[in-house]
Order: sequence, then structure tokens, then C-alpha cells
Amino acid sequence: MNKYGNKKAVRNGITFDSQKEAARYDQLMLRLCAGEIRDLKLQPEFTLQEAFTTPLGERVRAIKYRADFAYERPTEPDCTGAVHWLPVVEDVKGFRTKEYELKKKLMAGRGIHVVEVAGEILGLDVKPWAQFVLYTGWVYYFLLGYGLKRLCRKEQFPVFA
Repeated sequence: MNKYGNKKAVRNGITFDSQKEAARYDQLMLRLCAGEIRDLKLQPEFTLQEAFTTPLGERVRAIKYRADFAYERPTEPDCTGAVHWLPVVEDVKGFRTKEYELKKKLMAGRGIHVVEVAGEILGLDVKPWAQFVLYTGWVYYFLLGYGLKRLCRKEQFPVFA
């Protein structure tokens, strides 16, 4: 347990800092399997200010921001029918620190909007938040709240692989 009272969770050999973050990972893996998102990255790091040396020779370290997740989501088709992929940066939050608020503003200054995901949105109080039916080699799931029904190969779904 860390200083904010979060309990670590493990999914597919990956250790997450909180149960909320692990639950969001599960949701994003479902969406990745369904083709609704692509290029999912865990703990992507963004440099907000490069390291530099002052005129007095003092070295100042870089300021970095590490988000929980980054991925691309599709837009609705435009007038020509083309679908574009937009970057999304997410942070699962239970408690906002002053440091986080500052870094979020610096990210916005660089044109990157950080989406905050709260535990209530994750549906952690609703069990199960997804229903699975396993077929031979296939996973059929219904994701509550999204009304999403998909069939995908078992190998594409790391929870069951």
C-alpha cells in the first residue's frame, strides 16, 4: 500500500500502482481487442522541459510527466469517409496532487490534453463490469456501459492467453 492508500494490482505480469489503474487497463485491452483503439502504451513519458546548464555551470534536470496510458482513438468518418486517429493521454486519478495539477497545465500548454479517469467511471463498484463467455479459442464479451459486444480470438486477449 502506498501513501495514498492504493493497493498494487497485477495483470498479465504487469504491476499497477492501484486497483483503479488495473481496471482501466482491463477496459483498454478490451477496446484494443475490439479495434476501437490502437497503439496502447503504458506509462508513456513526456518531457515538459529539457535539462539545461545555467550560466554558473549548475546542471538542472529535465521535468518529465509520466501518464498512465496513451493510445489513439478513431474519429467519426469525415465528408470523404476518411477516419482519422487522434492521440489520447489518460491518467487514472484518485487523488490530485499539486505537482500533478502543475504538470497537467504544462501538458496543456504543449497542446496535449490529459484525460482524467475516475474510479466511478471505471465501474469498480459494479461487479462484474464485463461479462465473458469462453468458446474454444474465442472470447465473446459484453462490456457494460459501452453496449459493446465483440468476438475475438483468445490469443488477442491477454487476460486469457
